[in-house]
Amino acid sequence: MITKYEIPKGRTKEKIQAREKIINEFFANWMSVNPEKRIYNAHLHEFIYLDYFPFQETACKAARSYKTTLAVIYLTEILELAKAIIWSSLKESGEIPIRFTNRIIMPYEKPCFGKINLTVGAVHQKGKKSKFYLTAIEKNDVER
Repeated sequence: MITKYEIPKGRTKEKIQAREKIINEFFANWMSVNPEKRIYNAHLHEFIYLDYFPFQETACKAARSYKTTLAVIYLTEILELAKAIIWSSLKESGEIPIRFTNRIIMPYEKPCFGKINLTVGAVHQKGKKSKFYLTAIEKNDVER
């Protein structure tokens, strides 16, 4: 596992690119350990799946700050333990859902780190159980 001391701090282009590389390497390693690309969430009583493209978008955004990059490193723990508190229908919000019917904000508090928000998209298919997909991870009060 990558420690916080190995993640470069700062906002220079080189440091952001270095964090992107760390996130992408982390994700490749995570995928080899989790080939089904899913983690069971105790609160939802369902699996949360990781799709490649939403994760790539998250990686680009997360790499912009040290703390958010660090939050990604705790991905498995966050996916397992985050609790859903805000459900919103994408149709009601006026957003055009390409794939998701609902969005769930799932905050997770990590001791000595702070609050991390996990945004999950829900796909409801007729006659099937819902599937939940990771769409974003962000650290509140981001330290830059």
